[in-house]
Amino acid sequence: MVTDATYSPADSASPSALVFHGPKKNLVTGVAMTAAGLMAFSMGMTDTFFIEAMAWTFLIWGVLMAYSNLLEMNETYTLTDGSLTITNPLRFWGAKRTWLWKYVSRVDAIIKRNDPTAEDVKIHVFYTPPQQPGVFHRADVAFNPELIKAIVSRASLKIEKGSAFANLDVIPQNSPGVYSWK
Repeated sequence: MVTDATYSPADSASPSALVFHGPKKNLVTGVAMTAAGLMAFSMGMTDTFFIEAMAWTFLIWGVLMAYSNLLEMNETYTLTDGSLTITNPLRFWGAKRTWLWKYVSRVDAIIKRNDPTAEDVKIHVFYTPPQQPGVFHRADVAFNPELIKAIVSRASLKIEKGSAFANLDVIPQNSPGVYSWK
């Protein structure tokens, strides 16, 4: 069982709503790279072009890494009887997305290695807008068995026949691949 992504029924607006939060992430790498880039400038180490370019690279990559981890940490998934709502106050574009269950068309679990842990499983939830039948929107979700079970059951999706990932509580250890619910 994954304890990264948390579930809190107290946050829900209605009694049948489930609220899940993104996983806890470590911001140390991003903060350290940002600090190293800033310190290179403040310590006067940027006399040559190459060192200045490295300092800017550290600064930019550090900010991007920290922002990426903050985005994942602040993601909130609210599952109601009628829809899946994905909100993130730090996302400047599409901070709130509401997907009706009848248009959630697919859930994929992607495992690329043997003996995977929960962090190695990538989950993609696909949504087809009713106005655009050929367009797919995708949400990348941290692996959380309770969240995936709730999405699959509320969207009335069925796992592909012969799949080794029928039980979401047990990650297949010796069969990497893509497991789909359609």
